[in-house]
Amino acid sequence: MVIEYDGSHFHGWQKQSHVNSVQAALETAIHQALHSTEISPLQASGRTDAGVHARAQVVNFRTDIEIAPFAFTHAVSSILKHQVAVLSIEKVATDFHALHSATSRQYQYHILNRAAPAVLDVGRVWHVPKPLDLAKLNADASALLGKHDFSSFRGSGCLSKNPVKNIFESFWTREEGDLLVYTIRGKGFLKQMVRNIVGTLVRLNHNKLKAKSIEEVLLARDRTVAGITAPANGLFLDYVCYEGWSSNEIRKNR
Repeated sequence: MVIEYDGSHFHGWQKQSHVNSVQAALETAIHQALHSTEISPLQASGRTDAGVHARAQVVNFRTDIEIAPFAFTHAVSSILKHQVAVLSIEKVATDFHALHSATSRQYQYHILNRAAPAVLDVGRVWHVPKPLDLAKLNADASALLGKHDFSSFRGSGCLSKNPVKNIFESFWTREEGDLLVYTIRGKGFLKQMVRNIVGTLVRLNHNKLKAKSIEEVLLARDRTVAGITAPANGLFLDYVCYEGWSSNEIRKNR
């Protein structure tokens, strides 16, 4: 399945007791749509944190039940109306795994860079009232390209065994005047890595870090050297790539 969701309704992707998660809500809706509990636990391409949104998250599960794609996508989307939508569903090879089969993931972060706070985009952007220099943002962001040890951007409680990650794209664009969008694509990410990068880039832009460059932050391999963790509501899992296809095409053609 390729799905989109509004992260403000959920305490992240992963199922947990006593909190509302995307995984739990989606599993319940699938059971209702199929009138059966005969499905395996859902596997997602990435475990988004509480408040983080997704435009084209990829999820897989196993079932012996024959699924009619249109009826299924309509039923699940209707059950989870305004929270989760199923953009597409299709059969895949039995060795496909939404997480382990992915070749890259792209995230985007939205900043509203103006004096006035958000109204129409509330819950979808981080409001940064002080002006940001787009050229400097891009110069700093480009230093993240390639393989690096991202320990300085690692969130607490991260279970990843290897802090070295390979970043394929890292850049900022200005859209619709006051909206700044950070795009980052890589093979994998540490917990809260993107939000910690954004918070660091903003603090560097405003000369509010002891470190003078992203290179210095990376080399420190120390979370206390980097900047703040940017708010979750500005982050979107944009799409996920696999050998031969990308959930971006499904998102654009929905």
